Amino acid sequence: MQRRKNKPVICCNSGFPAHLQLLKDKAIQYNEQTLEKILTNLNKEEIQTKDWNAYKQFTPEKVMSIFKRVFINNCYNIVSGYEFYRICKWSFCPRYLARLEPNNIKHNDTLFLNLDYFGHLLNSLRNYPPANKFVLISHNSDQKFTEAHFNAIRHYVSHIYAINCVFQHPMITPIPIGFIDSKYSDHSKILNIEDTKLSKEHLLYMNFVITTNPPKRNECLSVFQNQDWVLKEKIYHQNCFILKSQSQNMYYHQKGQELIVIVYMNHCY
Repeated sequence: MQRRKNKPVICCNSGFPAHLQLLKDKAIQYNEQTLEKILTNLNKEEIQTKDWNAYKQFTPEKVMSIFKRVFINNCYNIVSGYEFYRICKWSFCPRYLARLEPNNIKHNDTLFLNLDYFGHLLNSLRNYPPANKFVLISHNSDQKFTEAHFNAIRHYVSHIYAINCVFQHPMITPIPIGFIDSKYSDHSKILNIEDTKLSKEHLLYMNFVITTNPPKRNECLSVFQNQDWVLKEKIYHQNCFILKSQSQNMYYHQKGQELIVIVYMNHCY
C-alpha cells in the first residue's frame, strides 16, 4: 500500500525493527505520549509533496529477479560452505577468492565469512566503515557464533546466517553445515554420481562429533548411540540415512547413490 499510494507510515520501535531499518528517515515514529499529537497535526498538503516510498528496492520485479538468480539459476543439489560462498558478492575466507571493498558495499549485499578471520574482518570494517549494511553468512569454521560476535558486528549487518550458532536473536538465522569442502573441491564427484543400485546394509550412520556444540549433540547422541541399527563407522554408501545433529539442522537420505538433502530446522529425531 505504501508503495502504490505514496502514504507515510506511522509506526513504533517495538520487536524486531526491520520496518525502521527499511523506512529510515521516512518513518513517523510514535509512542504513547506522541501518537495523538501526530494524528491530529498531520498536514495533508505537506504529505502530498514528499516521496514516502521506502520500498523501491522491493518491487515484485526486483524481488523475483533475486529469487531467480539465487534459487533457480544457482540451483545446487548439496549444502556446503562452497555453495554459500557462490551466492555471495563479497568473501572473507582464505579457501576461496577473497574479495571485499567496504566502500562499495551496497545495502543487503551478501558477505561470506570464515569465522576464524572474524577479527580481521572487524578491523577492515572499522578502518573503512561501509555506508550500507550487509547480510553476513558465516561458514567453514568450527568456532561457535556467540553473543560476543553478534555484538561486535551487529551495527554493520542487516541479518546474519551462521553455522554453530549458540546465541539466539531475531537478526540471526542458523544454517546447516552440509558437506565439508575446500578451495580444492567443488563436489563434482558427488553431483555426478550415477544412480546405481547398491545394497543398504545399515539404516542410519551417525555423522557428528560432540565438541562443537556439546548440549545439543549430547542430546542427540543419547537417543541413538545404543541402537543396534545405528552405524558409527564412516561407510556412506551402505547407509539409508546419514544423521546430523540438531545444531547442523539437516540430514541426508541416500537413494542409490543419489544424495537428497533435506533441511530439518528444529529437531534431529
